[in-house]
Amino acid sequence: MRSPGGGKRIFPFAVLFLCVIILSLVILMIFPNSFSTLFFVGLFLSTLLFFFIWFFIPVYRLEKSIDKYMKNEISYEGFYQEANLSQLSDVLIKFKDDFNKGFETSILNQQAEINYLHQQINPHFLYNSLESIRGNAIIKGEDGIAEMTEALATFFRYSISQKGSIVTLEEEIENVRNYFIIQQYRFNNKYSIDYIFDEEDGILKKYFIPKLTMQPIVENAIYHGLEKKVEKGKVTIRITQTDLRLIINIVDDGIGIPKDKLDSLNDMLSSDREFETVGENHGIALYNVNKRIKLYFGEKYGLFIFSTVNIGTDVEIVLPLITNKDIRQIED
Repeated sequence: MRSPGGGKRIFPFAVLFLCVIILSLVILMIFPNSFSTLFFVGLFLSTLLFFFIWFFIPVYRLEKSIDKYMKNEISYEGFYQEANLSQLSDVLIKFKDDFNKGFETSILNQQAEINYLHQQINPHFLYNSLESIRGNAIIKGEDGIAEMTEALATFFRYSISQKGSIVTLEEEIENVRNYFIIQQYRFNNKYSIDYIFDEEDGILKKYFIPKLTMQPIVENAIYHGLEKKVEKGKVTIRITQTDLRLIINIVDDGIGIPKDKLDSLNDMLSSDREFETVGENHGIALYNVNKRIKLYFGEKYGLFIFSTVNIGTDVEIVLPLITNKDIRQIED
C-alpha cells in the first residue's frame, strides 16, 4: 500500500509507529518515575507528531482539493497539483487519456452505424436501377456501359452495404479495381494502375485491413496528383510485409506536393491535431484513413507521405499483420 502523498510505503511506518507505542507503554509500566519514562514519552509524542504530519496533513489537503474541485474552483489539472498526488496524478491522467480515446472510438463507431442505417433506407433501389441499366446496355451491345455500371454497382455495394469494419486485402483490392474502372471510363483511359505483391504467398487472403483504407488514397492520388498532369498518369500499389507489419505503398507519378504542404501534412498525420485544410482541401482523405488506423491499432501505425514536385507522391500505409483470429478482438 502506498501513501497518499507519494511513493513511500505505509506498512513499514505503521509497524514502526505501533512498535514505538508498545515499547513506550511497557517502559511506563516498568519505570513509572524515571528519566527513561520522560524519554520514551517524548519519543512517543514525536512519533505521533511525525505520523500526523506524514499521513493526516496530505489527507486533509486531498479533502480540501476535492471540495474545491467539486465547487468548480479548480480544474482537474489544478486538483492533481494542489493535492500533491504525484503517482496518482500520473494514473488518473493516463486513465483520462485512455477514456477519451475509448470514447472517441465509440463515437466514431456509433456515427458509422448511424450512417450505415441511413444508407440502408432503400439501397436495393440503387442496385436494381444500376442492374437495369447494365441489362439494357448488354442487350444493345454497349459493353463499355455494362462494365462501368457493374463496377459502379459493386463499388456502392461494398462501400455502403457491407457490414464489418475489417476486410481481407483481397476485398479491398477488388474495391480499388472497381473504382479504377469507373475512373478509366470517366477520363478515357488516361490513367493506369499496377499492383505489385507476392500472389504465391497468399497475402491477399491471409491478412486483413480496415475497410476503405486504400480506395480513398487512390482517389486522392487521382484528384490531387494526376488530374492536373497533362500527360497520362499511373498509380502503383505495392504491398509488402515484415515480421510484424503490413506495408502498403500507393504511388502516383503526378505533379507532387510542395515541401511546405508536405511537411504540414506529415505533421498533421503524426500528431493529435484536428484536420486542417492544406491547399485545395488537400488531405481530408489522408487524415480520415490515418485517424481510423491509429484508433484501431495505436500511434505507431498510420500514414506517412513522400513526395517530390513534378515527380510524384508515395503514400505509405503501415499496419499490423492482422489474421483471421485477430478480427473479433479488434471489432469488439
